[in-house]
This record gives sequence, structure tokens and C-alpha cells, in this order.
Amino acid sequence: MLGDIRAALPEERREEFDKVVYDTPRDQFVRRVVLDRALPPEAREEAEEAMERVRQGDYTGAAASPRRRSAPRPCATAV
Repeated sequence: MLGDIRAALPEERREEFDKVVYDTPRDQFVRRVVLDRALPPEAREEAEEAMERVRQGDYTGAAASPRRRSAPRPCATAV
């Protein structure tokens, strides 16, 4: 899988890919190595901008805002 991603990259981006593969902590690996490299540059920029907004507490356009979540509904019980 990683070899396929690397092979699909333009030659000038492969050295950067190798460095990220070896330097990325395990808990960030999928996001930084696989997802970031699979997206075209303009899509990565959009994703980073959206992540930065979320980090700053702006959940505009997010699927489920932590501030807007309602309490769980009680389950219906059989009588």
C-alpha cells in the first residue's frame, strides 16, 4: 500500500514522502502518511484550513458540533 502511494507521487515529492513515513509518530501515521499524501495539494489545503477552524472552536460546517449535541434519548422499554 505505501509503495503504491509512493509510486503514484510525482518524483519530486517522493523524498518528502520517505521522510514523513520514517519520522511520523505511530498515532498520527494514517492521517499524515496515507490520507495527506492521497489527497491532491488543493484538497490538503482545504482540509488543513477546516482542521484549524475546528481546533479554534469553529464547528461551522461540521457534521456534529460538540456544543450542539443533545442528551441521549432514553431507550424505549418493552412492557
